[in-house]
Formats: sequence, C-alpha cells, structure tokens
Amino acid sequence: MSLETTVLIAILTLLSICLGASFIWVVALETAIQLIVAETKFWELLTKIRLKAVMVMSAILAISLILAIALNIIPHLRSEPYLLKIGLISFILFLTSAIGKFVFLESTKIPGIKSTSNNLLLWLNLLCITVSYWSFLHYALNPQI
Repeated sequence: MSLETTVLIAILTLLSICLGASFIWVVALETAIQLIVAETKFWELLTKIRLKAVMVMSAILAISLILAIALNIIPHLRSEPYLLKIGLISFILFLTSAIGKFVFLESTKIPGIKSTSNNLLLWLNLLCITVSYWSFLHYALNPQI
C-alpha cells in the first residue's frame, strides 16, 4: 500500500468522525439542548462534556489538518489532483468556522437563548466539512489511468 493510500484512509476516517459529530450536533443535539437547557445542573454537565469534546476533537482536527497538508505535498498517484486543494481549502474553512463557533458560544453564556448567527455558523461548519470529505473521497475513488 502506498503512502498516499495510507494517508487517504487516515484522513477519510478522521473526517468521517468530524462529519458525524458535526451532523449529530446540528441536527439532533443542538435543538434538543435548546429545549431543556434551562436547568442549571444540566447546563453544568453540558459544559463539562463540551470541554472534554473540545480536547478530543482538537487532537483529531490537528491530526486531520497535518494529514490533509501532507496529502497535498506528496506525489499524486490518482487523477484529478485539484480535489486535494478543494478538500484542504474547505477543511481550513471548516476549522475557521469551528473556531468562530467556539468563540461565539463562549461569548454567549446565557443558557436557553438561541441565536440566528449561531445557527448559521453550525450549518456553515457542516457544509465545509461535507465538501472537504466529498473532495478527498472523490479523489480517492479516481485512480490514474
């Protein structure tokens, strides 16, 4: 197995974790939390869970970024290498929107308030990670002829 194939498998695995986490958060958890967030004990539990998730996801995102950069640097063995650049750019946009989302969530400490700009950041975040995953997957499925 080539180095490129190994890195592609690793990046697609990590991106699928990020995509799944983002999708579950946007579609299910974020709306459910808005319904029951008024209780303070639940809010404290949610804060602890979010801090743990930030630590774990930060490591996953850092490794994913390093692999995405490495994949753009090593020699290409497949056709359509422009997909690697699209994947890297959309992954960097995903990281930027994730950092923006985290900063926004830290600035709004009042539980129970749903903001339109927060919702837009969540959907932008999901769109960017989906484009990144699709780009790397499409590149992986196009062998050079």
